[in-house]
Amino acid sequence: AVKHPKLIPNAVSYNLALHALAHSGKGRRVALDAYSILNRMIDRCKKYIIAFEKVATDGTDMKLPPPPPEPSIITYNSVIHAISKSGANDAGHLAEEVFSLMENWKNECEERNGGSDCADYKGNGDNDQSNFY
Repeated sequence: AVKHPKLIPNAVSYNLALHALAHSGKGRRVALDAYSILNRMIDRCKKYIIAFEKVATDGTDMKLPPPPPEPSIITYNSVIHAISKSGANDAGHLAEEVFSLMENWKNECEERNGGSDCADYKGNGDNDQSNFY
């Protein structure tokens, strides 16, 4: 398989996939798939942050790939939307878990930024996608 290093999904790609998933049908599988996509985004970001901090503290000149897209408020809302449309019996519980993930990610972001708000959660950051829908 040929790799395309510049062909990397961005936050809009993830959000479109989540939007399509929300409208693809009903069932717990849809809810779990949306939840899984969000967790995959968060895991990739956390791994990148660890690698970035290691390079920063080691003082090496190692080149890191571009950072993966962070989940935005639209990402979290899209996951909650997919869960709510799924009709799963535990949709409310899953939506609560997503809300907790969002709060935790925001807190971690502010901690990394020395207490500063993360612009993306106010809708005016570099990843602003408020015109997505």
